[in-house]
Amino acid sequence: MDVMNDSLFPLLAIVVFFVALLFIKAITKKKFCVLCVAVSVTWIGLLALKAFGAFNQPLVLGVLMGESIFGVYHLVEKRTPDAWHVFRLPFLLTLTGFAFVLLQISFSLWALTFFLGVLWLGGLVFFFGRNNARISRVAKSLLACCKDW
Repeated sequence: MDVMNDSLFPLLAIVVFFVALLFIKAITKKKFCVLCVAVSVTWIGLLALKAFGAFNQPLVLGVLMGESIFGVYHLVEKRTPDAWHVFRLPFLLTLTGFAFVLLQISFSLWALTFFLGVLWLGGLVFFFGRNNARISRVAKSLLACCKDW
């Protein structure tokens, strides 16, 4: 049995980092999400092990990266003014695109860059056009995507 490629290894790593980071947080009095950092340190470590051929579970890496992406997304969303929330979709998909690059998922980098550029451009149109009645109406419905359910 290959311990490094066992699905339990990353979960145990998260627990170990979580406990260690709880102690570090208590000692340093720094403010950070212990769970978020434990998950991030785990997938960063696994990504390094993957580079050396010692870990070969891209699905596990993808799940852990997805957890970090969603955590960063919510952190940024919580700390930005509502007017900036028109950038939620481009921001989330940009983070996802970075994960694709790190995981070396086969895709066209040009197509990804173009796609993300169009999304960010659309966000800029809604951001700068928010005082226009028609654009504002569409922007409000986009912003309500995560509120009205």
